[in-house]
Amino acid sequence: MLDLEMWVLLTIGLIFRLILAPSVFHLDTLSQAGWGEYIRFNGTKSFYENNVWLFSWPNHPPLVSLEYGAGHWIFEKLGFVIPRAGMAGYNYLGNLEVGKRIATNYTALVSPEMPFSWGYLFSLKLLPIIGDILVGLVIFLVAKRFTKRPLVYLAMYLFLPFSWYVSALWGQTDPLAFLFTIVSVMIIRKYPILSVLSLWLSISLKPTSLLIGPLYLIYWYRLGIDYKKLVIGGTLALLFTLAYVIPFSNENPFWYFGNTIIRKVFWRAEFRLTTNAYNFWHMFWLNKNMSQEVLVAALPAKWWGLLIYTGLNLGVWFKLKKMDLKQRIEALFVVAAGGWFFMTNMLDRYLFTGLVAGMMVTVWRPKLLGVWFIMASIYWINLFRGWWYPNQLDWLKQLLTTNDYLAGRPISIVNTVIFVIMVWAILKHQEPSIAKRDSEGRVLLKTGLG
Repeated sequence: MLDLEMWVLLTIGLIFRLILAPSVFHLDTLSQAGWGEYIRFNGTKSFYENNVWLFSWPNHPPLVSLEYGAGHWIFEKLGFVIPRAGMAGYNYLGNLEVGKRIATNYTALVSPEMPFSWGYLFSLKLLPIIGDILVGLVIFLVAKRFTKRPLVYLAMYLFLPFSWYVSALWGQTDPLAFLFTIVSVMIIRKYPILSVLSLWLSISLKPTSLLIGPLYLIYWYRLGIDYKKLVIGGTLALLFTLAYVIPFSNENPFWYFGNTIIRKVFWRAEFRLTTNAYNFWHMFWLNKNMSQEVLVAALPAKWWGLLIYTGLNLGVWFKLKKMDLKQRIEALFVVAAGGWFFMTNMLDRYLFTGLVAGMMVTVWRPKLLGVWFIMASIYWINLFRGWWYPNQLDWLKQLLTTNDYLAGRPISIVNTVIFVIMVWAILKHQEPSIAKRDSEGRVLLKTGLG
């Protein structure tokens, strides 16, 4: 019965996202549409060298750029299904005109300002949406191991706005990247080589996944996994990278990756202190265009960020030694969210991995659910501030922009304090190293320390 309810929730969540997807298109989606269209009709060669773009030049990694090209292919394939299904359905209902309208609108341009068809822009959101739904499935499977109410956590993820705003409205691949990250964390003990490949897939989609690189090595050491498997996994990841880099240039792929792709993806603009992110730095400088080299107590801010990030990794190293599934997910929250809060040059969306990991932590630490909910709400407000959509929330826009965006200061303070509270609870209050558990993973009899 529980599994049936799970599939019902997942289906409702999917339909909900598919209904939202064609309602609005962010400027980022238009840029991605231009890149995907170029790859579909001109191929991958000279993709990064081309300087004529309607919206913005390519600044995403090759693998995700290929995903945008696949979006156009999906659009073409669905072009044989959706219009015909719409016409057949409404013809059966006796309203052929509506069916014809569906067929026409699928290929028609959205507007002169958005010179792409509705069907193509919709297709670009399909893979992020599917990734989003699969993340919900993973959350349910994890929650099912540690609580009798896994459906509550599934429903929270599927219908709280922070998730569907990113995938169905914004069309970003953050959920898809997180999917490969959490799968990597979950399977590292039994399938370490596949775990390496899964993490590398995440990095290939969203380079910000590199933030958990040091943590991944901590996992490896604490679990006592043979480092030969890390070498094998790394070698396979390298071959996989070559497979998707070689099609983009006839040059030496290593040279091309280092000289062209890295420069386009990572060095495309000046590194800022913070970019529309309600994190630690925002509480002092708000969203002013400050360089990450700004001095704080005689040291550039970027180095303070690296020091705190290193300290969080050390905290994980010293306090989380078992590295069972619970501790691996807790460590993921500490490092991924901590990187977003204290490292420089962070954008609003980059908290996604830490936020969802934090939600999973609340499955077995339900006392943290209230503060996590506030963090999730702030994350959505942060996304809204980066887009100002939906327009009906003009009152919220007025609140956030009054007095030169001053509201960002208390919001950032609250957000940072919540992170500290959660990290303190995780690192300070750990279960004993030896414990008897029931079938749900709850401690029954504590022995040893504590």
